[in-house]
Amino acid sequence: MEKKTICFINTNKAWGGGEKWHLDMATRLMQRGHQVNVLARTGGPLERKCKAAEIPVRGMNYGNLSFLNPLTVVRITTLIKELAPRVVILNLPADLKTAGLAAKRAGVPTIIYRRGTALPVNPHLLNRYLFRKVLTGVIANSKETKKLINHKAPLIPQEKIHVIYNGVTPHHYRPEEKKNNTLIIGNAGRMVRQKGQTLLTDLALQLTARDIDFQIHIAGDGPLLKELTRAVKAQHLSEKVIFKGFQKDLHAFYSKIHLFVLPSYWEGFGYVMAEAMLYHTPVIAFNHSSNPEVVTDGETGYLIPSGRIDIMADKIAFLGKNREKRLEMGRKAGHDARTRFSMEWATTQLEQLLTLSS
Repeated sequence: MEKKTICFINTNKAWGGGEKWHLDMATRLMQRGHQVNVLARTGGPLERKCKAAEIPVRGMNYGNLSFLNPLTVVRITTLIKELAPRVVILNLPADLKTAGLAAKRAGVPTIIYRRGTALPVNPHLLNRYLFRKVLTGVIANSKETKKLINHKAPLIPQEKIHVIYNGVTPHHYRPEEKKNNTLIIGNAGRMVRQKGQTLLTDLALQLTARDIDFQIHIAGDGPLLKELTRAVKAQHLSEKVIFKGFQKDLHAFYSKIHLFVLPSYWEGFGYVMAEAMLYHTPVIAFNHSSNPEVVTDGETGYLIPSGRIDIMADKIAFLGKNREKRLEMGRKAGHDARTRFSMEWATTQLEQLLTLSS
């Protein structure tokens, strides 16, 4: 396969699924012999992780309206010309607007926007221009994300939108590690409104009312941490809801949980669901956005009506009492994650797309 010169551009201030994807793909494409550069937020987590992984990275800063500043666009155009990539892969809407325009001016033949948000794209005049005149393709992290790109208006031909699921990397794992008699329910993710962790307090109250021996372990950090902590204390649930903090390596976390719950209001692709499944863990999530593409209802977990924490509690209670069913679901979940969401397969799909796009 022809080796490419690829530039990933992701200037997000925070760490999330998009940043993990850019780091994973940059790492693996380098391992396959491609020449890779990353442009990331100066001092941000992606820049730091790229440096630690010895991926060529440069720091840069701009905002959502920086495309209006000709000097900023010229500066980035000059940098892109210096790197001379054949492919640019963009992350944020701000990256699309500012770095996308710069890549176009720099004469980059392949300009791809990775869309990881399962929300409709606003078809305003600038987006119409960017999707129709700047981008040569779009990567969507789920079928749901792909469907919503053109939901409000036809911005780009459907055949130019390519679904590549996020890849996950298996760890050495032994199912017998989950020996705790208390039912450990896991949740992981950035603590923001989208992720729905405020609903976990209600879930804990309902499980307590059912007289279940359980704990909910929440891994992550974010703006809502203080609010969530106060709510747990106010309901006297501190022994039931345990905040584990930000986890650099989630292996130990996933190895100890029996069930994983995701009460998100929407998901582009639930990275954490696929990761939990690798550890033979059934997943219970709301039946919306891309969740049905990850969880097979009744086989690898349960999909329940949005917001129905009472039904989520019922499913947890059922699996808590039926260990063999839980283990059977877990085995199916592990097999599903390894076969459908393999990191190697995701990298191969990206390589094939870049070959077709050139």
